[in-house]
Amino acid sequence: MVGLDKKLFHAVASRHWPGAERVLPRLSHSANHGRLWLALAAGMAATGHRPTRRAAVRGVASLALASLTVNTVAKRSVRRTRPLVHVVPMVRRLRRQPITTSFPSGHSASAAAFAVGVALESPRWGAVVAPIAASVAFSRIYTGAHYPSDVLVGSALGAGAALAVRGLVPTRSQLPPAARPRTDAPALPRGRGLIVVANSGSGATSVWPPRADPLDPIREALPEAEFWAFTPDPEPDLVPEEERARAAAEQSDGGATTSHTAPAAEPPSLIELLEKAARRAAEVGGALGVCGGDGTVSAAAAVAAREGLPLAVLPGGTLNHFAYDLGLETVDDTCRAVTAGQAVAVDLARFTADGAATSTATHYVNTFSIGCYPEMVRVRERWAGRVGSWAAEVLAAAQVLRTAEPLDLVINGKRRAVWMLFVGNCSYRGVGSAPASRHDLADGLLDVRMVHGGRLPRVRLLSAALLGVLRRSPVHAEARLRHLRVDEIPEGADLAYDGEITRAPRGLTLDKVNEALRVYRPLGV
Repeated sequence: MVGLDKKLFHAVASRHWPGAERVLPRLSHSANHGRLWLALAAGMAATGHRPTRRAAVRGVASLALASLTVNTVAKRSVRRTRPLVHVVPMVRRLRRQPITTSFPSGHSASAAAFAVGVALESPRWGAVVAPIAASVAFSRIYTGAHYPSDVLVGSALGAGAALAVRGLVPTRSQLPPAARPRTDAPALPRGRGLIVVANSGSGATSVWPPRADPLDPIREALPEAEFWAFTPDPEPDLVPEEERARAAAEQSDGGATTSHTAPAAEPPSLIELLEKAARRAAEVGGALGVCGGDGTVSAAAAVAAREGLPLAVLPGGTLNHFAYDLGLETVDDTCRAVTAGQAVAVDLARFTADGAATSTATHYVNTFSIGCYPEMVRVRERWAGRVGSWAAEVLAAAQVLRTAEPLDLVINGKRRAVWMLFVGNCSYRGVGSAPASRHDLADGLLDVRMVHGGRLPRVRLLSAALLGVLRRSPVHAEARLRHLRVDEIPEGADLAYDGEITRAPRGLTLDKVNEALRVYRPLGV
C-alpha cells in the first residue's frame, strides 16, 4: 500500500499539467488556515439570500469541526514524514514547505468539510464549491505537500465532520413537515383582490448596501394586485444637516413664510393605512398583503386577524423571521400561494397591560422581550442604515454588554433579577436567550427564556454563550408556557416586540390566540 502511494505521488510529480503551475500552488496557499473557505462563506452570506447564508454557516461549522479533529487527534495519532520534494519541479513547490506530520491532509479535510457542508444545505452552491475543493485537495499532491492517501483520508474526515454537524443540527430538508393546519383562503389569480401595503422604510430600501426593489417581482407575478405605499418619517439624526438648519430658520422667521400657508394634511400612520387597505380588501372579497420587515408584518397580522382576512406576507425586510419560519423563502413562494388559494392557520401571541381590555392587547408574531434587548434594538436600528444589519448587530451587542443592568421583576409571582426576558410566539429551536428559528407556528405555546442577573452576570453569560452550554447555565432558564404574568416593572423600562420599542407598563400579561391568523403559504413546502 505504501509502495502504491509513492508510485501515485511520483506519477503526479513527473507529469506535466498544462496551466496548473500558476494556479494550483496559489490555490493551495490561499487555503492556509481556512482563508479561502472563510472568504467564500463571507461572499455567500453577503448575497442576503437566507438559504445561501444557512449553507455558508453550515460549511464554516463543518470546517471548524474537521480542523479540530485533524489537528488535535488525527495528526497526533499517526506520525508520517512528508514526501521528498526533490522530484517536484521548483515551479510547483510551496514557498514554505509544511513541517507538521503528513497524515492526514488538513487542507483536504477542510476543503471536503466546507464543500459537503454547503452541499447538504444547498446542492446548487455545493456544485459551485465542489470543483474548488477538489482542486485544493489535488494541489496538496501536486505541490509535494502530501501523499495521495493523506488527501483521501483527510477528505473522508472532512466529509464525516460535515455529516456529524448535520446530525447535531439537521438541515431544513431533514426536518419532518410541521403540522401546520390548513385553512380556507380565496384564490386570487394574477393577484386580483389583493391589497398590498408596502413599507418603503423596511429592508431593501433601508439597509446598506441597497438591494433591489422587492416589489418588482411581485408586480410581475401579481399584475392585478393593488399596491399602497407607506413612507415613514425619517429619524431626526438621518435628516441632512442643511435641511434641519433650513427648517429651524423657517420656524424662527416670525411666521412670515408660513403664516399664509395652510398646513399640509397629516399622512396616515401605518396602522391607519393597513386598516384602510383591509376595508378595501373586504369590499372586493380579497386579502390583505404586506411587504416589509417583521414590525410591519406584525402590525398587518393584527389588522388581518381582527378583520377576518387572510394575510399575504411578502418578505421585504432585513431579517424576515416570520416569513422564513413559515417556509416563505422568497416572494415567489407567497405569489404562488396567493394564486392557488393555499393557506395555513398560525398562532398570534399578545401582551395586555394592566387595566386594559383584552380587545386592546398588542399582538406580535415573533418575539417579545424586556431588559437589555430593547436597547440593543435601538442601537441596531440607529446603525443599520449606515453600516449594514450584521455590523449593526455586533455594535449593538457590544454596547449593551458593556452598559446593561439587570431588571428587578416579579414573574409569575416570583421576584427575579433578570438581565433579559424573552417570550417567543411558539417554540424556538436552538439554545440561548435569543434562539434562531421555529418549525411549528401553531403549537399553542409561548417560548419563555430568561437570563438571570446575579454576581458577575456579564462574565457568566458571555462564558456560557461562548461555550454553548446556555441550557445548563445557572444564568439561563427556559420553559414552554401558555401564559405569563410580569409585575412590578421598573418605571421607565422599555419593551420590544417584533423589532418595535415602546415604554413598558407596570404590569402585563402575555398569552396566545391559537390559530388566529390565516396566512398564504404553498402547501408541501
